[in-house]
Amino acid sequence: MGAGRTTPRGARRSFPMVARRSLAGALLTLLAITGIELVSRTALRVPSLTVLLTVVALVAFINGLRPGLLSAALVAMYGAYYFSIPDQPFRYADGGVLPVVLLLPTAASVALAVGALREAVREREADLRRQLEFSRALDRSLAEGVYAVDREGRATLVNPAAERLLGWTEAELRGQVMHDAIHHRRPDGTPYPAEECAGLRVLRGGVSFRTEDDAFIRRDGTPIPVAYSSSPIEIAGQVVGAVIAFRDIGERKRAEDALRESAAKLHLITAQIPAYGWLTDRDLRITSTFGSGLAQLGLDPDTFVGKALVELRGEVSETAVAHRRAVAGEATSYALRLVDRDLEARVEPLQDGAGRVVGCLGLAVDVTERRRHERRLAAQSEVSRALAEAPGLDEAAPAVIRAIGEHLEWDYGGLWTVDRGGGVLRCVATWHDPALDLAAFVAVTRGAAFPPGVGLPGHVWRDGGPRWVADAAAEGSFPRLVVAGELGLRSGLGVPIAVDGQVVGVLEFLTREARAVDRDVQAVLAALAAQVGQFIERKRAEEALRASEERFRSAFAESAVGHALAALDGRIIEVNRAFCAITGRDEATLLGVALPAITHPDDRERFRHRVAQVVAGERAHFQIEERYLREDGGAVPVLCDVAAVRDARGRPQFLIALVQDITERRLAQAALGARARQQATVARLGQRALATPELAAVLDEAVAVVAATLDVEYAKVLELLPGGDALLLRAGIGWREGLVGHATVGADAESQAGYTLLSRAPVIVADLRGEARFSGPPLLHDHGVVSGLSVVIPGAGRPFGVLGAHTSRSRVFSPDDSNFFQAVANILASAIARQAYERRLAAEEVAARASRDEAARLAELDRLRREFISSVSHELRTPLTALGLGISLLAPLVEGRASADEGAVLGVMRRNIDRLMRYVDDLLLVNRLDAGVLRLDRRPLDLRAAAADAAAAIRPLLEGKGQAVTLDLPEPLPVAGDAERLEQVLINLLGNAHYHTPAGTRVAVSGRAVDGEVRLTVRDDGPGIPAADLERVFARFQRLGKEDGGSGLGLVVARSIVELHGGRIWAESPPGEGATFHLALPGAEPRQGAGVGA
Repeated sequence: MGAGRTTPRGARRSFPMVARRSLAGALLTLLAITGIELVSRTALRVPSLTVLLTVVALVAFINGLRPGLLSAALVAMYGAYYFSIPDQPFRYADGGVLPVVLLLPTAASVALAVGALREAVREREADLRRQLEFSRALDRSLAEGVYAVDREGRATLVNPAAERLLGWTEAELRGQVMHDAIHHRRPDGTPYPAEECAGLRVLRGGVSFRTEDDAFIRRDGTPIPVAYSSSPIEIAGQVVGAVIAFRDIGERKRAEDALRESAAKLHLITAQIPAYGWLTDRDLRITSTFGSGLAQLGLDPDTFVGKALVELRGEVSETAVAHRRAVAGEATSYALRLVDRDLEARVEPLQDGAGRVVGCLGLAVDVTERRRHERRLAAQSEVSRALAEAPGLDEAAPAVIRAIGEHLEWDYGGLWTVDRGGGVLRCVATWHDPALDLAAFVAVTRGAAFPPGVGLPGHVWRDGGPRWVADAAAEGSFPRLVVAGELGLRSGLGVPIAVDGQVVGVLEFLTREARAVDRDVQAVLAALAAQVGQFIERKRAEEALRASEERFRSAFAESAVGHALAALDGRIIEVNRAFCAITGRDEATLLGVALPAITHPDDRERFRHRVAQVVAGERAHFQIEERYLREDGGAVPVLCDVAAVRDARGRPQFLIALVQDITERRLAQAALGARARQQATVARLGQRALATPELAAVLDEAVAVVAATLDVEYAKVLELLPGGDALLLRAGIGWREGLVGHATVGADAESQAGYTLLSRAPVIVADLRGEARFSGPPLLHDHGVVSGLSVVIPGAGRPFGVLGAHTSRSRVFSPDDSNFFQAVANILASAIARQAYERRLAAEEVAARASRDEAARLAELDRLRREFISSVSHELRTPLTALGLGISLLAPLVEGRASADEGAVLGVMRRNIDRLMRYVDDLLLVNRLDAGVLRLDRRPLDLRAAAADAAAAIRPLLEGKGQAVTLDLPEPLPVAGDAERLEQVLINLLGNAHYHTPAGTRVAVSGRAVDGEVRLTVRDDGPGIPAADLERVFARFQRLGKEDGGSGLGLVVARSIVELHGGRIWAESPPGEGATFHLALPGAEPRQGAGVGA
């Protein structure tokens, strides 16, 4: 048995197959790891690990335990890299080692569990196949059962095999109509008339018949599943009889049932995989599905079975193309969208034992939430990049609305700006999905001009806040949106673009979907609109700077700037007042002084060289930014334009220098540079937040870039603690060692952070020492903080905390600094929301696993309880039976010899043994009812017979107590039921009346057929039952009195049997009238001649 699998030679033969499967599993795992590294490195951690563990499970299930363990090892090695500190492989931050340590046993456990399951299933299937083959071989080796019949179907010959299979002898069957003896019931138990029997048609038509699935009836009445053939016996061309050959197929049917049960269990296990899996044949027709993914989407997996993929997804869809590649032997990954959910799918070729591709195996995982976070961060990053690179709003607007529309899944977008001269909004750029024909709507939009309060943009301008339109067609006050509704655009959102609190423009987006108000999308668009506002403000400043330069050139022409005439050697000949003001000297002091003498030493050589070039005619003039030394010792930045004044022959006569104080421009350039750096920093931080799964790393990087960008000594992230009364220093830079992660700040209005939380707006502190709004916490005072800036970090339901920057020197933070700070806080909020989503997924997975474990534990406890009751009951029955038998043997021996007291003791012993036997029987019956294994032998019967038999059985007990029983059953009471069980119900009810009523009372049994029901009533003259206990008497081990004889299970058994018959039982007890038990069963057609037996 199975020796071929255990010999060394068999092991050598299987090694190449194990090696191939291990290689295939390793390749599949490496492909999954590569896909996650390339596509999902920035994704939520739990879905990535879930995909890898699912791959381990699939490798173990498809290829076996050893390939599964190899796959688990590869996943663990990748996990060691995956959880390491970025750019520092296999080095880990605090808490980063634990996932690495847990990943290997988790992956190995998955591989072991699935591999063990696969091996168990395969072993079971192999055993069942061997049993089936053995059964068939036995059928072939043994003689089949054969019998012959004449034209009337009477037996004329029965062989020994038939005698053995049917339990009859040939002598008993000869002359009997075989159909009536062994074939009068169908396999399902229903009657089988002879005229419908296909096997007897051979006697009438002379055509042979064969069937592989029928049933004969043995002599003891039990069915035997058979396959049989019937052939005519012809004499002189006339059918004179038939020969029937049959064989027992019971073993084969049991093996087939067990195989189907094994397949059903396997399907049940695979249905728990949290993904959507499917199998197809080579024609790309779905043959089966597994996993819970489709059910979670509200779809019925069975509706997909049997359908072709090209029918479901289209001939040229990615799904069809990927499956054709798999049939060709190439595994392929692709993305698809199903029921508004984003899925990542992979399809592998499915091979048979010979390596031939027989179909495809596909698996898809829901990545909707991850994609949504990625799209929002990508939109923020792309908008920041567009604004940083564009020279003006006209060039940036198309890229901005396209990025928002594509990443946040809108179908149309527009950017409006305020025309201050006309007092209206005008559209400067539009974008729409190229697949949509919105030319008419775009034309209307381009030609529109909305004053405040008109149209969606006008409402947003007037109100100064966002406006959500759920149904464009229903908005009568927005005429342009009615046109949009006719073109299929249903929902929309408008958000203001503000600069210094004034609305300067509106972002407007529309979609074909019916979208309810989404606060998250609204907040993202508001943040992007704020970035556009900062861009507009920066460009205005740049434009002002250019105008300033033009004004300076015009002033130079009109001698409004510094003007000096100098000899060719540089000595000053003449200056104007502006030049004197720039240098801080009066004209008398400057005359005769060489220009290089008032130039900063670091700039003198460059100035002299340029002057020499002009004098030599190498250049007409030069313009240079340099520093002049003032009389007070200070330096002033100037723009100096020097040219040579020449005579008619071109010879230089003297120099003219136009000098402009560029202190203001230098400051403006510094401010513009700082703003550009801030926007670039926000863009880089957004990209890093998208790429970094660890929140702590994102927080640490955020405080570092804040400190570097704003040039402050201290930066911090304070997290609001669960109680809401304090904030924890979660991340920071510049603070004393040991404070980060431990120091707390009050969340009340006395601290800058608490005041920021309460005001929900940026808070700028120019000098903490003179601050009147709050006193400031010790954390700031201990570090000598003077100036600071803080903003709220938004969160779900309540703020996450506060982002702060502080310096020990006096500093004025600008609105640009505040906007930059809020943008950083918004990026942190997105990263925090992503981590919260990952934690929620992990908690849900743990809860689901705990629920399954608890259900299994309870089921095991229930099974142990039933086994215990069954075991104890059987152990009690054996000695009780022996005691009863001993007393029965002893009674005749002591009759006439024992005294009256001894005889009474013997009777008490017999009654107690009988009572214990009934108690044991009740326990066993209740246990069978709990286990659901009690089967009823339903047959048509008259309930009067069962009542009469029950009364006869209980009458000796009643007479022993001086009680009487009467029957009032005037009409038939037909039901379909188990006579023995129904009689047991009535005995329990009569016994209950006997035990709980005084001596000399009467028990009355009456019955009627009413409205399709058969109702039976058992009424006694006892003390009755309190109203509060009428339902409790049907509970287990409930005994209302202290009378002997009751087990506390009789009424429980009675109710269970009645309910198995589809009936009901209840008790009534009017005060002073005893107890009445009612029994109601579904009625049946009465049998002919039915009546109560004598």
